[in-house]
Amino acid sequence: MFSAPSASAASSGTTGADPGRGILRPVAALLVSGLVAAAALVGAGPAAADDTSRHHGGAAAVLDGLKTFDSAVLRIAGEGGAPARTQELPAGLFEMTVDGGGKLKTYCIDLHNPTQDQAKYLETPWAETSLSGNRNAGKI
Repeated sequence: MFSAPSASAASSGTTGADPGRGILRPVAALLVSGLVAAAALVGAGPAAADDTSRHHGGAAAVLDGLKTFDSAVLRIAGEGGAPARTQELPAGLFEMTVDGGGKLKTYCIDLHNPTQDQAKYLETPWAETSLSGNRNAGKI
């Protein structure tokens, strides 16, 4: 669950359409697929990086940093009549070096838990991740 597909999106070119709206669906699809893959990895990252005694096989890789990046905008709905607010977050492709050779890229948006450069991440069964008991995991 380390890698996520990458894609590029272009404007739809539809006359009269909201500028940039044509890229929203492909970008949203990329974000969702990337977040599902990366969230399980990153969400379990601190625990996995600290406790290698519970590793039951699977891939292991070291985070080499953000290689291709920009930012994502998180829109948070206002509650009780309050206006919605936005927050700009770092997002992009992180490169990881896999134990035994090879490199891979993972997509990540740092929402609440920043990544730790040079941390070792372990492929972890879903039940052992911090997301397995999170009722909002399906929204990621």
